[in-house]
Amino acid sequence: MSDPRHTRGPWYVNGCELIGDSTILATLCWHTGRDAENAADAALIAAAPDLLQALKKARGHLTHRPMLDMVDRVIAKADGHDA
Repeated sequence: MSDPRHTRGPWYVNGCELIGDSTILATLCWHTGRDAENAADAALIAAAPDLLQALKKARGHLTHRPMLDMVDRVIAKADGHDA
């Protein structure tokens, strides 16, 4: 798989801003009134680069073909490539 097209991690959330590579990547605004859920969503988004890196490392230890296929599709999707 080729290099990803996204900003490399780490990413973190500062208020409503998603920060990566010393740059504001996105402004995260929710108007749902569900602050705990919104904070969890922001944390999941910020963890995306770390999750992707971990999945790529774990892939080499998988042998079950359906699981490998699923992991490959997810990695391609996250990297911005067609599966």
